[in-house]
Amino acid sequence: PVSFMTIGISQKMYTPENLKLRESSSGDYPYSGELFLNFSRENQLGPRQRFRTELWLGTMGPPALTRQTQMLVHRILDREEPEGWNHQLPAYPVINYNLYFEPNLSSVGEHININGFLYTQTGSLLNTATAGIKLLISSARDDYYPERVYEPDEKKHHPGKVFLELIPAVQFVAYNSILQGGLFTQKNYYYIKEGDLERVVLKTNGMIGFQTGGFLIFYEQQISTREFKTVHAHNYGTIGISVKI
Repeated sequence: PVSFMTIGISQKMYTPENLKLRESSSGDYPYSGELFLNFSRENQLGPRQRFRTELWLGTMGPPALTRQTQMLVHRILDREEPEGWNHQLPAYPVINYNLYFEPNLSSVGEHININGFLYTQTGSLLNTATAGIKLLISSARDDYYPERVYEPDEKKHHPGKVFLELIPAVQFVAYNSILQGGLFTQKNYYYIKEGDLERVVLKTNGMIGFQTGGFLIFYEQQISTREFKTVHAHNYGTIGISVKI
């Protein structure tokens, strides 16, 4: 099968709702930041199946520089500055190995496709299993995976396209260091306790993107049910850019 290698960098941050508190707010999200490199290899098993392995390497805690990133963004946007980063979850290595499989299940004409997917995450940051479906609408014909920046068959290369994705899924959570802190650390800080963690989380993602050649830009909005018992549903957006080298 045809295979492709990708390298990316991700920075994630969580903060409580009240940014003025100088200490972590009991029952709310802890201050948490992560920075890691993402090495992945994707195999095109056929025109309608793909399989991907991922390796995340990085750190959480102060070395992830999420405090500096958020402070810079809030100053640029003239937003209130968060006061509680001194109480963020401590440094801990990020080593995660993830597996992803996505087959095309059905098509409606040439521009609408329905895919299924399975995704497992195992390691020091996240231990989860996720299953869901994707409803895909693309301006390109027979475009089963519109968010990728490569085209395995150059004859089908599209000079430019717009696409939409709607992705409902269910996630099973065994351990989440973003909320609970490092698995093997001494818990002398505020974190979400094991008994408060929600083991089943329902998610719905919506994505709109534009791709031309080896360049992709997209906006994704995610809504999920609560991740632990003392908070409400979670809603956030992401902007992403991918470039084929």
